[in-house]
Amino acid sequence: MSSHYTIQKLYRSGFQRLLSLGFPTPELDAKLLVCHAAGISETRFIIQQNDTVSVETEKTFMSLLKRRELHEPIAYIFKKKEFYGYQFSVSPDVLIPRPETELLVDIISNFFCSRSISINIHGIDLGTGSGCISISLLLENSLMIMTAVDLSSSALKIAQTNALYHQVNDRLSLEMVSIKDLHFQKKYHFIVSNPPYIDEEEMKTLHDEVRLFEPHLALTGGKDGLEYYYHIAEFARDCLLSPGIVAVEIGHNQAHAVREIFCALGFVEISVQKDLAQNDRVITAIK
Repeated sequence: MSSHYTIQKLYRSGFQRLLSLGFPTPELDAKLLVCHAAGISETRFIIQQNDTVSVETEKTFMSLLKRRELHEPIAYIFKKKEFYGYQFSVSPDVLIPRPETELLVDIISNFFCSRSISINIHGIDLGTGSGCISISLLLENSLMIMTAVDLSSSALKIAQTNALYHQVNDRLSLEMVSIKDLHFQKKYHFIVSNPPYIDEEEMKTLHDEVRLFEPHLALTGGKDGLEYYYHIAEFARDCLLSPGIVAVEIGHNQAHAVREIFCALGFVEISVQKDLAQNDRVITAIK
């Protein structure tokens, strides 16, 4: 049964509702929602904009729109998010992968490419969430073998799903353990992490999309946001091979504090890397 809506009219209704509620990208959100409901690609949107949709498509779109109006992130609505050019399954059990985190993949890959290492490279991802960092590294580097840890069993299930989808599960071991309680005796060529680093005060100011939907366990790093960096630095001191590298994502105002944490444990080759927006984004320490 046909609806009285065309794809274009459905899009316009969604756009106007999101615009009236003050959403920052109402055009994009409405377009993504209508394409998802209609089962068409974004490239087909213009071509099919005058097509009449079915009643079922209209109902699906309105249901998705209501979820978006409550600030549920698009990635959770669609249950997927792109990272480093790859598609990853996501759920409210894991953080939504963000473009700035891709810098971690670049840094680790470039470090070993520049050294022409021909042996297997062993790495560990602390607080893996969806597994997007680990899996992207494995897809980009055939010599890598990785361990990925997370405190959440639900997050590890998502990571396992993504590892199977991208066919790297034979090179990825998943372990349920907190960054605060690392028990590995093995040595690693690299350590990578996007740990929880938002402090208590900043947590109160987060946008509803983050504060209401993303897992707080993966966001907050204690009162000052630095809690996990002490554990990571200690682990790196004890378990990093030479030559080896540890790379951790940081908040925009944490570079000095995190650098000092690594300095206090004897690391000397410490650098701050900026993201594309020129914000301090990653601390690296080389052993």
